[in-house]
Amino acid sequence: MTKSKLPHLKSKITYPRAFSLLLVITVLSGGCTQEVSRQKVQEISDQQNQQIVQKVEPVDVPIVLAGRYKIKPEKRERFLELANAGLEPTRKEPGNISYSFYEEAGVPNSFIYFEEWQSREALKEHLEQPYIKPLLAEFSDLVDGEADVRVYDVKSLTYGLD
Repeated sequence: MTKSKLPHLKSKITYPRAFSLLLVITVLSGGCTQEVSRQKVQEISDQQNQQIVQKVEPVDVPIVLAGRYKIKPEKRERFLELANAGLEPTRKEPGNISYSFYEEAGVPNSFIYFEEWQSREALKEHLEQPYIKPLLAEFSDLVDGEADVRVYDVKSLTYGLD
């Protein structure tokens, strides 16, 4: 699979950290029916975020999130608007190591993200930021199907290829 930056965003978006969390929210809230209130969906999303953060132990090791999800074609512009709003502030967060976001080449509206955080606590703080909350609140309405989200805790780092 080839990854390419969104050409029309002019490198504004290289995957906001919020998206991986949003992907998790999407996966968890994807099973909700339309009869469930927006407040209930948000409660489920908040619980899912906490579950993800709590599963990563210990607190002081780096965390890597990677995921993929598809956005409803009619919701694409809204998604990009919300994603762009949180991109730069997320990259400036003290606990953020990297934050990349791509649209999959040849698969319209399929997005791939990769983010690294210094610790579980940094990720937890990120989820509380005001520029991320709008995207989290609307994510279940934007996503088409289920998201594939993976959370990795880094136990050691090796530099070089030797």
